[in-house]
Amino acid sequence: GKLPEIGEGPTWFVDPLDGTTNFVHSFPFSCVSIGLAVNKKPVVGVVFNPISNECFTAVVGEGAKLNGKSINVSKVSDLGKAL
Repeated sequence: GKLPEIGEGPTWFVDPLDGTTNFVHSFPFSCVSIGLAVNKKPVVGVVFNPISNECFTAVVGEGAKLNGKSINVSKVSDLGKAL
């Protein structure tokens, strides 16, 4: 079906089982994903993996966290050295 248009007011996005195929095959990378947009702009996001007990959160202007501790991107700019 057709998804409703995102309005100016608060709009929640919920995927109760993000990674369904992974979950069905016991691959431990599936999660619950929740997001909030206000005025058509994302402002809050939460991704929880109950298998690994990892909870990623992000709030506009406040950065991102993993299980309550601040996280940030790597300073490595060469893709070949990233892993």
